[in-house]
Amino acid sequence: MMRKCIRPVFPVLLMLFTVFFSIRCNKAAKPEVMLPADQLVGVWKNIEFGKKPVLIFNKNDTYTLKFLIGNLDYNGNYHVSGDMIHFLDYYCGTGVPGIYRFSIKGDDLSLVCVDDALCDRHKFFVQKWKRVKKP
Repeated sequence: MMRKCIRPVFPVLLMLFTVFFSIRCNKAAKPEVMLPADQLVGVWKNIEFGKKPVLIFNKNDTYTLKFLIGNLDYNGNYHVSGDMIHFLDYYCGTGVPGIYRFSIKGDDLSLVCVDDALCDRHKFFVQKWKRVKKP
C-alpha cells in the first residue's frame, strides 16, 4: 500500500524541483541593460581636432562642450529619446533645441544634425568622438 502512494509523489517532487531551479537560473542570467542615455555618460574627445574640444555628458542630463583653449564652453541640458538627442544650450539661449541623431559603436560616438538653427552648435557637434573616460 505504501509503495503505491510513493510512486505518484516522486514525479511531482522531481517536477517541482526542476521548475524551482529553472526559475532561479533565469533570474541570475539576465544581463544589465544599458539605456542609450547611460551609454552617453562620460567624456568624449573629438577625433578630428585632437584634444579639443571635449564633450562631457553627465548623469543628471547636463552636458558641457569644453574647449581646452580660452573660456568658451557650451553648457546645457540634453534629453535622449531613442537614437535622438535634444540639446538646450545656456550659451545660445534656452527654449530652442538642437536635435541630433547619435550612434555609439564601442567607444566611438557619431552625431548627425537633424534640426538645429541656433548658434554654431552644429559646427562643433557634428564630428566623430572617442570615449576617453567612463563615469
